[in-house]
Amino acid sequence: MHTILTKCCLGAFLRFSKPSQQRPQENSDFDVAVTPSLLSNLLIWYIFWDVVQVPDDPQTWYDSSVSQESMHSFIGLGHLLRLESRRHKIEYPRNLLSCCQALGLDVHDVRKRLIRIGSREEMAASEIADIPLGDYKAYAKKLQWDKELTLKLRPDSGSRFLVFRHQILDRIEEYDHFIIRPQLDRTGYRLPSPVNSEEWQDRTNIRNAFRALHDPRPVEPPLEIYSHTYQTATVANNGYSLLADVEDEDEGYTAQDQL
Repeated sequence: MHTILTKCCLGAFLRFSKPSQQRPQENSDFDVAVTPSLLSNLLIWYIFWDVVQVPDDPQTWYDSSVSQESMHSFIGLGHLLRLESRRHKIEYPRNLLSCCQALGLDVHDVRKRLIRIGSREEMAASEIADIPLGDYKAYAKKLQWDKELTLKLRPDSGSRFLVFRHQILDRIEEYDHFIIRPQLDRTGYRLPSPVNSEEWQDRTNIRNAFRALHDPRPVEPPLEIYSHTYQTATVANNGYSLLADVEDEDEGYTAQDQL
């Protein structure tokens, strides 16, 4: 299926409808391949590395995602959506819309994340790094978006993405309890003192993990997985839009767009 996805997505790159002249295409090749579970797997991978763990090896980072063929396809789609981002009507593959609807996802939120995945430059830092240091309200809103999205995603049963999903939810709860809530609470709430050295170390690890998200990632996304996809997507987008009109009001992507 993953090989089919690559071929299908490349086919979709080359079959575009001109803006305002055609309603959503019923059957693009990309539509045939993408599924709610595949989209869920990708987004869970993205959020895991965005809030739980700082990558220290580019190969491990991207090998833990969906298959390389599928990753090429999603990077290409994200890059195309970025090229489209200045339009007031963004066009999507019909089945991407269907998958978002089936999962109860905001398609514009998904678009922003796909755009970020499609940018090697933006993937060099987490979304937290886009937020001004010490803006705890913005941290809380960003993590709430992540939590709500993660709860709606349906990864493959028994897969590493299901494990990632649990780790994401646990880590967001830890950030909220130990870091964000004490800063925002106006009732005088203070964390109780650690009862032992193990609990003290756990809190220190959580604070260090959150602090590390503010820095540029120590490794960059692998160049080879982006370079060919960019070339294909850019040529395919030459003067045309994607597949399915959807009203949109914003441009580009930053973490602050979601807050």
